[in-house]
Formats: sequence, structure tokens, C-alpha cells
Amino acid sequence: MDLLEVAARVHQHRAWLSVHQGYSAHALSEAAKALDLLDVIWNETGEQRIKRRSWETRLVCSLAHLNCGRPTSAAIFLNQATQACEQARGLVGSEHYRQQASILMQIGSEEEALKQFRVATSAAIEVDRLPSDREHALVLPGVRQAAFIEGEWEKAREALEVVAAPAATLSVAGASHLTWALATALDSDSPSAQQWAVKIASQRWDGLERRVHQSAVFFLLSITPLLKLSTSVLHRWLRWVMGVNPLGASDPDRSVRG
Repeated sequence: MDLLEVAARVHQHRAWLSVHQGYSAHALSEAAKALDLLDVIWNETGEQRIKRRSWETRLVCSLAHLNCGRPTSAAIFLNQATQACEQARGLVGSEHYRQQASILMQIGSEEEALKQFRVATSAAIEVDRLPSDREHALVLPGVRQAAFIEGEWEKAREALEVVAAPAATLSVAGASHLTWALATALDSDSPSAQQWAVKIASQRWDGLERRVHQSAVFFLLSITPLLKLSTSVLHRWLRWVMGVNPLGASDPDRSVRG
């Protein structure tokens, strides 16, 4: 591995870390540097593993745009990632389908998004080779988002119990499950779901403050019961909170929020 490739890997990892902390602009900046270097290396070597790095980096770019509520830009990078995947002779995994579903969700196509989230779950088992026993099946990619769309708050609660607990430090996955589970419960008309949501929202979750994006989402969800929103407004509010990063800018050519 030469110095150019080392530098590309450093920028790629910085981009990945930044996007999961909610720093989308920094993630895109680091990813752009990585892609520039990877293009140079690819032109010199033509090695498939370089295209794989490019594929992974473009997925980070797509995710960063999704976090900012820019589905059009996310779709461009996701298509580029698919092309790089084909050039690397790889198989499209669950993250591709999960991001495609998120794009559909942000433009308001929840029925189509649900189909893609289910495909993401299948790909996690068949392509990514993730465990699929009952406990692991609850936390596979796409499951928590599908539970939100279908209103299955008890499934979301069970998944959260698998990956997180108030006394433990939250992982990136745990923070994501926390916000999706809370949103799913808040969107339910079940009194039990509402009581559980209030309880979860009032608990201290160690490590959440280090997850900038998820921390902001959790705050908005935690104050939701205080807003006393009507059912229709609550439904739209929760989709805005879960579909768009509150810290980012919206897509200028986008008229529909998920």
C-alpha cells in the first residue's frame, strides 16, 4: 500500500466517523479528498480493491446528503456507488438498499420505501452474511425503519432492548435504535406505547451526547409529547424529525419532506 492509498484511507475513515457524528459537511469534504486520491490510484493501477474503496466512500457521501435532507444529491452518489460496486465485481449489500429506502422515505414514498427496507434486511442475511437468529433478526438493517412505517412499536422496543440499556454507553447502532424506537412509540395511538415513550425520553442515555446527530433527534423526540400535536401533524412531525437532520440544510429543489 503506497502513501497515496494510505492518505485516501485516512480521509475515508475521517469521512465515515464524521457522518456518523452528524458532521455532514466535514464528511463530504473528507470524502471528496479520498475520492480524488482514489481516482488517481485507479488510473495508475486499475486494481478492483481501489474501486471498492471508491464504492464505500460514495456510500458515505450519499448518507451525508441524506442526513441533511437532500435526497436528490444522495441518489446521485448512491448511483455512483452502485457503478463502482459493479466495477469492483462486488455484490450490492444491505447499506445500498437501506439508503435507497431512505431516499424514497424522504420524498414521501413510504410504501416503496418499506419494500426497500425489507430488501435491505434480506441482503443483510444473504449478502452481508449477518446472523439471522431471532435476537439478531430484530437489529438487522432495515428492521427498525420498517417497524416505524408499519407502526410496530413493540418490535422497535424489543430491538432497542437487544442493543442498548440506560446504564450502558450507547454505540452508534444503539443510538440509532433508540431514536427509531422512540419515534415509533410516539407515532402509536396505544396508551402503553405513549407511556413507554415518555419513560424512555426521560431516561439518561450515557454516550448519547457524543452522537451529535442522534442527540439532536432524541431531543426533538423527547419534547414531542409537550407539543400536544394533533394526530395528523404528529405524523408529519415525526417523519420530518426522522427523515431530515435537524442540523443540516434542506434540499432547495425538494418540496416534500418524508
